[in-house]
Amino acid sequence: MTSPNFADFFSEKFAVTPRDIRKCNKLRYNVYVKQQQFEPPNKEKVERDALDAQAFHTLITLSNGSSLATARLLKDDMPVYDYIDHQLLPHPDECLELSRFCCDQQKLRKVIRTLSRKGEKYRNQARQIKKLAYLISPAIMRQCFAKAKELNRPYLVGITESRFIARLENEHFDIKRLGDPVKYHGIRQGFIIDIEGTLQKMNENDAHLKDFMANTAKQS
Repeated sequence: MTSPNFADFFSEKFAVTPRDIRKCNKLRYNVYVKQQQFEPPNKEKVERDALDAQAFHTLITLSNGSSLATARLLKDDMPVYDYIDHQLLPHPDECLELSRFCCDQQKLRKVIRTLSRKGEKYRNQARQIKKLAYLISPAIMRQCFAKAKELNRPYLVGITESRFIARLENEHFDIKRLGDPVKYHGIRQGFIIDIEGTLQKMNENDAHLKDFMANTAKQS
């Protein structure tokens, strides 16, 4: 039996159409508003701001088209420069800002539970999806890496939860913490990711993950 392939169960792309961008906004609403209650509810049931218009939006979906994870990249107006000492950051022409990174873990667990209650064929699918779920975040990151390389930007910067930075550190990302942690929707901290440095670290520590990150996914 061959090992399950990420692309057998998940699709990844950049959201370009208004419909797909709205999927990203609705996904963010489910995670940030409904589940984590970071913001008050709104009638449209979308989480968005003025920066979305100029952003690149990544989107991971299940094979049935259900939205599962997203992030956005900012190229010009990058708020991180308002909060982090410029001396700690690369020149704006050398980076993209990574923000709004989220995965709907509740939806993922629900899909796995639903499949597990069906016949053996579906239970096997549930096991494979569960086995591959650890690649969801790297899949988003490889989309971000591909866009950064396309734009000749060697770094990703931003502010995110300290626990997410720790996860990327454990996955051999070449990530450096910037500034002091702040308490805002959890403990958050600035960061900078060196893209080529990350691939080199993965090559030395986790060749499988390095190959996954280095290979541009077939877009759905």
